Amino acid sequence: MGVLQSAWEFLWAVLFNWKGLAAGLLFMAVSLLHLLPEERRARLDARFPPEARRKLLVATCGFLFVIASFQAYDEKSRDVSVLRDKIAGMERQSRNPNALYQGGREVALIAGERSMVPKGPSFLRS
Repeated sequence: MGVLQSAWEFLWAVLFNWKGLAAGLLFMAVSLLHLLPEERRARLDARFPPEARRKLLVATCGFLFVIASFQAYDEKSRDVSVLRDKIAGMERQSRNPNALYQGGREVALIAGERSMVPKGPSFLRS
């Protein structure tokens, strides 16, 4: 896997996580504002103008992007550690140093009893 492909996969994971976090936050913020009674909404607009709320939401989305990148890194590192454990488990199996393996199975011995070339019928041997 190339560096560009790894970077693309990481960025895709970050965007996927960020999309979920940001969409959830924006949905909650907008939904809660519409659930408030009119007089409360008017007081909120007076104390906290919509432009300030927009700036706060943009700053929060930026913070959520940082959190999403940590989540993506954690997911990728967890995947790598699982693969490392699998590889370590495969290496722990005792293997004959004089054998050839394919797919984890011994298929032939080098300088051993079994040969890679079958001997054939005994009447063909000289």
